[in-house]
Amino acid sequence: MLKRFTGSSIAAAFIVFASPVAMAADLVDVANIVRTSHCGEASLPDKPLLANALLDNAAAAVADGDEVTAAIAAAGYRAKSSASIRVSTSRGKDDVVARELSEHFCHLIADPDFADIGVHRRGKEVWLLLADGAPLPVANDNDLPDRVLQRLNEIRAEGGRCGTTAFPPARPLTRSAALDAAARAHAEDMAQNSFLAHTGSDGSNPGERATRAGYDWHTVAENVASGQTSADDIAATWLDSDGHCANLRDGKYSETGIAFALNPGDGRDIYWVQLYGSSN
Repeated sequence: MLKRFTGSSIAAAFIVFASPVAMAADLVDVANIVRTSHCGEASLPDKPLLANALLDNAAAAVADGDEVTAAIAAAGYRAKSSASIRVSTSRGKDDVVARELSEHFCHLIADPDFADIGVHRRGKEVWLLLADGAPLPVANDNDLPDRVLQRLNEIRAEGGRCGTTAFPPARPLTRSAALDAAARAHAEDMAQNSFLAHTGSDGSNPGERATRAGYDWHTVAENVASGQTSADDIAATWLDSDGHCANLRDGKYSETGIAFALNPGDGRDIYWVQLYGSSN
C-alpha cells in the first residue's frame, strides 16, 4: 500500500529483534541499500535517506490509524512532499522487506526528492515515511528578504499576465526602511496572534501601518502569505493569486518593504508581508 502527499513528513526505521534505536538504524540501512543499488542503474540518487526521529514518531502514529499528513504535522516535521509505504510480510525479516521495496516501491525509495525517512515496525508489518523537508529559516536570516526581492524583481523585469490583465516589464523595486518596518510589524502581529489577513489585530490597514512607520505615501499595497520557506516558493504563491500578482508586477510601485516572522507549530509556522509603495 502506498500513498504520496504534499505537505509534511519525515523518516526513520527499526527492526523486530533489536532495541528500537538499532531497529531504526537497520531498516534505514535496508531502505538505503535498495535506494542505491537495487533499483536499477539509471538515475540512482547519490545521497542516502537520513533517519529522522520526528518521522519515526509520525510513522508510529500512522500505524495507529492516523492520516499521514496530519501525523507528520503533529510530529513537528515540515515537508514539501511525502510518501507513505506499508509492507506486510509473512516473515518479519529484513530481506523480505528489501525484496518488497525493490519489486514494488523503487520509484519512491529511489526518488531523489526525498531526503528523510521514518520507520515503524509492528510484528510483521513495516511503515515507512519518506519526506522532503522544508525547515524554517532562522529568525534573523536577513539575507532571505533580499533573495525574495531579487526573485520578485526578476519577475517584474519579464512582464506577464495576472489573470486577464497584461503587465509590461516594470522597473525594479528598491527597499524602503519605513516600509520594511511596517512589513515587519504586521508579520510579527500575524505570527504572534496566528492569523493571516491585511487587517491587523488592532484594526489597522496597510496604509495606516505605512504611515505609522513614517512612510509618506502616494499609493500603497500589500501582499501577505504563510508557510513558504524560499524565494521561489513565495514568488510562486503570489503569482498564483491575481491580486497579489498584480501588486507584484505593477509598475506604479517603486519601493517595497519585505519581512517574515515565525511561530513554529501553529499550523502556518512562517508569515510573510510585502508592502509596495510610491512616495509623495
